[in-house]
Amino acid sequence: MMISTKGRYALRLMIDLAQHNTGDCVPLKEITRRQGISEKYVEAIVAVLVKGRLIAGQRGKGGGYRLTRLPDAYTAWEILEQMEGSLAPVTCLESGAPPCFRAASCTTLPLWRQLHSAIRHCLEGITLADLAAGKPLPGELDSKEGEAKA
Repeated sequence: MMISTKGRYALRLMIDLAQHNTGDCVPLKEITRRQGISEKYVEAIVAVLVKGRLIAGQRGKGGGYRLTRLPDAYTAWEILEQMEGSLAPVTCLESGAPPCFRAASCTTLPLWRQLHSAIRHCLEGITLADLAAGKPLPGELDSKEGEAKA
């Protein structure tokens, strides 16, 4: 599974909104400047986030975007699923997928189910507040040693 640029940028945008969460709208130009993402690309991302009711937008003077909930009420899973659609590692595990004719004899299906469950469990355990605070995440790898931090 590969998270797209839109998914990664959506997380960055949501973290930015959480870090600047005063209750007022944050202008799009401020977000794009801080994140180094083109305004046109961010507009496409916010359209999906607004449609999913993860953020709200306001036009005109004092306009911009704001979170619709407190940062600890969002999970990384929810944000990425909104942007990516399915996060299933194989098509047969996607929501609404037709039953696979090989499911009963598929020797790899338990692996894919376990992987999907582990990914979901991991991402549902990380809130937007956690990411915005920059705190270490459970099992986070140390980039120098490639080992999990204690």
